[in-house]
Amino acid sequence: MTKAEKIIENLQTLIQQWKQMEEEVEEGEEPYVPWEDEYGTDLTFMIDCHPVFQGDKPCLVKERGIDWDKDILRHETCSECKAIWLMEEYE
Repeated sequence: MTKAEKIIENLQTLIQQWKQMEEEVEEGEEPYVPWEDEYGTDLTFMIDCHPVFQGDKPCLVKERGIDWDKDILRHETCSECKAIWLMEEYE
C-alpha cells in the first residue's frame, strides 16, 4: 500500500466516523474521538498542519495554551484541528 492509498483509506474512515458522530452524539456531548481509528491511530497522520499554510483558523495548540515541548496533548490537539478543518464544507 502506498502512502497516498493509506491517507485515502484514513480519510474515508474519518468521513464515515464523522457522519456517525453527527447522527449519534447529543449536543454538548463528546464521548467519541472521530479522528482516531478503533485502535487509537491518528487518521490525520501525514497531513500537513493547515494553519501554517492557510491561516484560516488559529492553531488549537496556541489557543489552548499547550506547551509544544512538554505537553503530550499537543499531538491529539493537532489531530483534532486537522480533522475539523478536513471535515468543513468546501465551496
